[in-house]
Amino acid sequence: MSLLSQFLNTSNTTVQQFTTSGTFTAPKAGIYTFFMQGAGGGGGGARNSGSFTAKAGGGGAGRFAPISVYMAASATATITIGAAGTAGAGSTPLDGGTGGSTTVAISGYPTFTAQGGTGGSSAYASGTTATGNGGVGGGNTFGSGSSFTAIGDVINGANGGDGGTGGGASVAASGGTTAGSGGGGGGASYYGAGGSGGTGGSSNNAGAVGAGYGAGGGGGYVSSTNPITNVNGAAGTAGVVWVIG
Repeated sequence: MSLLSQFLNTSNTTVQQFTTSGTFTAPKAGIYTFFMQGAGGGGGGARNSGSFTAKAGGGGAGRFAPISVYMAASATATITIGAAGTAGAGSTPLDGGTGGSTTVAISGYPTFTAQGGTGGSSAYASGTTATGNGGVGGGNTFGSGSSFTAIGDVINGANGGDGGTGGGASVAASGGTTAGSGGGGGGASYYGAGGSGGTGGSSNNAGAVGAGYGAGGGGGYVSSTNPITNVNGAAGTAGVVWVIG
């Protein structure tokens, strides 16, 4: 059972979800818990200059961080939702964009932050096969396709996979897959599965967008049988905040 599910099973609670930035106003004095999810990074774009294979990296997932604070009645919290990391364009090619951090700012407290995941690296194949690196999950350390790490109730985002490698898994969500040694899979967040990398083989395939909130996007794949072509990676998914009190 997730931390959020435990709270939702409690009677007489205030529950509010934020998928866009806004302001929470406490209806009564008491302890409020903010479940913050950072956004996922985008997958990298892939391009070749001849008969060479390009496999871009998948994006890293955002960090999940719950915080509990006392709020007086009518006190407010300014909530900023992390924007999804952009898809890496294949035409240049470009790395995937870093997912935005999700923050909660309440007077009298420091600003609380759940970091976004970094984007997967692009792959430009010129003279040989090119493989992009996977993005790093929010709060995690570098390592292709590494699963989540945890510090108490804080869940660091799983890493995206290097080209040809699946993304890392989270607590209850799978990392993005890669088929046929294609583009790297996106990392999974606490609230979302990573996007699949573009399928390898004789055709070009773009990465896929992940599910839910805070997941990394898949990296693109360009086949050696299609010279001087390109494909995009996929965007990550945006962050989210639930407020329980």
